[in-house]
Amino acid sequence: MDTAVSENAKRDSRISEISDLLAQLVTHVQKITSDMERANTGPEDKDLNKKNHPLVQQLLHFEEGQTKLLKAQTKLLQAAFEDIGILKTSQKSHTSELRQQHDALVTRLENNPDKLLKTYVQQCEQKLASFTNGFHTTLKTQGEEIQRVLGQLDEVQALTRKTSAAHRDDEYLKLQCPVPPGANPEKYRSSLVRAAWYYITYLGSPDDGVFADEQALEVTKAKFPHLQMNHIAKALEYVHMQAYERPIRRNQDRGE
Repeated sequence: MDTAVSENAKRDSRISEISDLLAQLVTHVQKITSDMERANTGPEDKDLNKKNHPLVQQLLHFEEGQTKLLKAQTKLLQAAFEDIGILKTSQKSHTSELRQQHDALVTRLENNPDKLLKTYVQQCEQKLASFTNGFHTTLKTQGEEIQRVLGQLDEVQALTRKTSAAHRDDEYLKLQCPVPPGANPEKYRSSLVRAAWYYITYLGSPDDGVFADEQALEVTKAKFPHLQMNHIAKALEYVHMQAYERPIRRNQDRGE
């Protein structure tokens, strides 16, 4: 009994630790998102490619926090599965012992139909039923706790992927395609992404990637006259690599 109480206390402590880490990580993600929004509305930052830039440091700190969270989550899940294994082993042992006691008492009852013995057998059966019910209840609670932790992990990972991807895309375009004076930075970079996809769909191969095509680039430039040609080309290369995991094929790659 003391061992069970000690294990429950350890498990509660681990769960509390994970909850605190989750809260810290979510708060940090929100802060990074807020900092990025302020950066998008402010002047262009030429030092974003430096490792000591505050946004870069915050992103590194965020990734470090995510790694710590994943390790803590893994540790908690491993402990939870170990607890389930211990419960199953304990249940088998106690069930076997109670069954043996029950069978022995039934044998004695057949030879000595004593009222007190009957009562004791009934108590033994009640204890067996109570233990079995308690085991299944504990197992169900443990399973629900595992599902809850996994759900929290999924939520944080989804937020992480969304924030990291948005941050990465915005910072690449900010460095490679400086916004012209007087233009809205966020709208300009969004237009670059739309122009890249317009180029891809114009050539009619959105599923397989596209070749470099000067005519398609000129048509895209005409469709988005406020964008600089070299910016469209850089955005196209980046979007194509993100979507197809390979650079744009050149004419010599056609095999002609």
